[in-house]
Amino acid sequence: SGGKWLRQFFVAPRPPPKCLSGPRGFLFASESSDAGRLLYENTVLPQCFRIFGISVNPALLNLMRGASAPLLVLLASSLCCDGARLGTGARTTRDLPIPIHPAGQNQAALRPEGREKVLRQSVEGIAGDELPLEGVFFAVMSYPINVRGRNAIRATWMRDMVALGAHYKFFLGADDRVNQFVAWEDVDKARDDVVLLEGLRDSHFHLSFKTGATAQWIHEHVNASYIIKIDEDVLPVAQHLAQVVPGLPRARLYAGQLVSGESPPKNGKYMLPKEFREAVLDENGNYPDYVRGNLYILSADTVATLASQHDPRADPLTLLPFEDIHVAMVLRGKAEVAPTDLSWALPGSGDGGTQFLLSRRRYRDICAHDAVPSLCANYDFMAYHPVSPWLMLRASAAAAATEKDGQGKQLRNGVHNTACKYFDLDHSRFWRERNQTLEYYELKQWYEPERVVFGDAAGDSNRQQLKTAPPESSTAVFLVLADLGEVTRLNVRKWRAMAKRSEFAAKILYDVAAVDRDALRELAGNAVQLISMSMKEQAAIYPNASYMSFSGLYGAPAKPAEITWMASEGATKGRGAEAQGIEHAWFVESDVFFSGRYETLFRKYLREPADLVSPHFAANAPGYPDTFWHFWADCELASGSVHAHSLISLHRISRALARDVYAYLQSGRGGHHEYVVPQLCIMKPGCAIHQLNPHENTYYYRYRPAHNLEWVRENWVADRIYHPVKSQAQIDEQTPTVEQHKASAMRRAEQWQKRLAESECK
Repeated sequence: SGGKWLRQFFVAPRPPPKCLSGPRGFLFASESSDAGRLLYENTVLPQCFRIFGISVNPALLNLMRGASAPLLVLLASSLCCDGARLGTGARTTRDLPIPIHPAGQNQAALRPEGREKVLRQSVEGIAGDELPLEGVFFAVMSYPINVRGRNAIRATWMRDMVALGAHYKFFLGADDRVNQFVAWEDVDKARDDVVLLEGLRDSHFHLSFKTGATAQWIHEHVNASYIIKIDEDVLPVAQHLAQVVPGLPRARLYAGQLVSGESPPKNGKYMLPKEFREAVLDENGNYPDYVRGNLYILSADTVATLASQHDPRADPLTLLPFEDIHVAMVLRGKAEVAPTDLSWALPGSGDGGTQFLLSRRRYRDICAHDAVPSLCANYDFMAYHPVSPWLMLRASAAAAATEKDGQGKQLRNGVHNTACKYFDLDHSRFWRERNQTLEYYELKQWYEPERVVFGDAAGDSNRQQLKTAPPESSTAVFLVLADLGEVTRLNVRKWRAMAKRSEFAAKILYDVAAVDRDALRELAGNAVQLISMSMKEQAAIYPNASYMSFSGLYGAPAKPAEITWMASEGATKGRGAEAQGIEHAWFVESDVFFSGRYETLFRKYLREPADLVSPHFAANAPGYPDTFWHFWADCELASGSVHAHSLISLHRISRALARDVYAYLQSGRGGHHEYVVPQLCIMKPGCAIHQLNPHENTYYYRYRPAHNLEWVRENWVADRIYHPVKSQAQIDEQTPTVEQHKASAMRRAEQWQKRLAESECK
């Protein structure tokens, strides 16, 4: 009967009419196995219609209420009726009402069994001039200061999405001081791709509010069939999305990588605040089903639901801070929309097909040393997370140069290979650090100088050494003092000698509450400039929260005073860096010891133009975000992909970077100086970091434990950096702290071993 109906309705006279009467779109269901052949052979479909989606997947039929036919064909009139094709223009066909299953319904039919896919066969492309991502809008959640990240996105995967018909905007919180950071961005006004959400302060704890504000803006300004919410540290593959998205339902859609039966962690960044537990968790202490917030796909009506529930006058802190779970609860409670699992999306180039997302959360809990290579060998992925701007650029370059086989067929995708290679390294380091076989400060094993080199594609230029060294007088060298102990006195003598042997601007920055100026002057001589600092003075310059988190564990004034002197001439009454023509300055804490002449070390880097030079640099602090340190929560710069950390007990900083740090702190934002300084540099185009080569410069450089000068003599290597080095009296005073530190490390190791024993790890 289906074939007879087709012939009666679709058989066209010759020549075919310019426009068929009747509906502009069809949803055709038939039990006939040859219905697809009949559609092509006996109708005017090749002339008047485009096939928009064909599927024989029974799981897709479960999306239909009451449907039981094994074949679905979604048709859209295009060539024969001007303006009638599906799209985002003013004249579009009406979205067909294909509801997903109601909330609470068992989703087993949507989950993979073996190698079955949620969407077994997706649209391979649309005939004619139709672009596969027309009607798709990317809402990229970005942090205001991450200018380099946005530049990398524009130059890599977003360029590919736009070429396939998609549109996009970056969404940024726009509190009163955010414009000073947006000013870093060289945005073409004709492009206008940044949306500032007025009155919103960007913060991890405000993400649910930001998502609601974004949904409201999209609902009011965007005409799109699909909205893809994506974080700025996700790297999607355009070809895969172009195959999957056009075949998804256009109504009641909330799809991504499903998370089911998850309980909140007991510590770390994602620990659930107590005030939300009763309202969010079920009787088993689990979250409701949701999809990962890094990347998910919504239809226009689900975005409208989110927009309708957003109150711009609400306090963001009253909302659940985890936006992915918050979105799931809103859609379930207000529209009975449940999440659709796209974990298995496509047949792919890997033996096991294409999965939705390869993320750190996916492989971190797999203890096998070859976990990532196994995943990457067996599966392809639609997206990768977390991916830094540096890795995006490298992956894009690799994709452009992907090798082909003898028949010209492209081998494994360059994006896939690049991301998997880095994730494998990340996974290996993570487990070795957890197993106590790799120390965090084992600098030689963590050394990656290429991690901070950015290419021209991101709007940056590779930083080459200067051909001519600038004069030594353009570099200040500070010894930072909080005492006049044994090691400090030795360093002061070295500073006095350096002032006579070099043209470096030798200075000592000392805490007036702990150091007697007259005694210091007698020890340092007249050639070294003495600059005082105090907690009261520095705390008055910066907002209280910014000062307390940036200064460090003890509220010491040293790091704020450094930024003040380098960045603000007015704050130092004409004695600042600008007034003295200083472009860079070294800052050396008093418990650093260099087994040579300091000027030898400083001269070595005169031709290095980098804004931050440090012996230690970690692009991703291991354990983040599972390992909790409260200063991470204070630092509003860090993301999963770029959680940079530098132990800057000895470092060189440029005046330009110091000014950026000063502006950041004045905006009321905070974070420990070991995170804020490198993180800001990574996010700003043109800023560069250089790590001292540990094979040439460093012998022992870490946070704990401290050693005395006798230990240094026993482990002496010329022209090497040692830290921390303290007098025996200071070490004895700190013994309880050191012992507590060791005991804490032992407890963590025991807990980790217990976890391994309870798991399937060998």
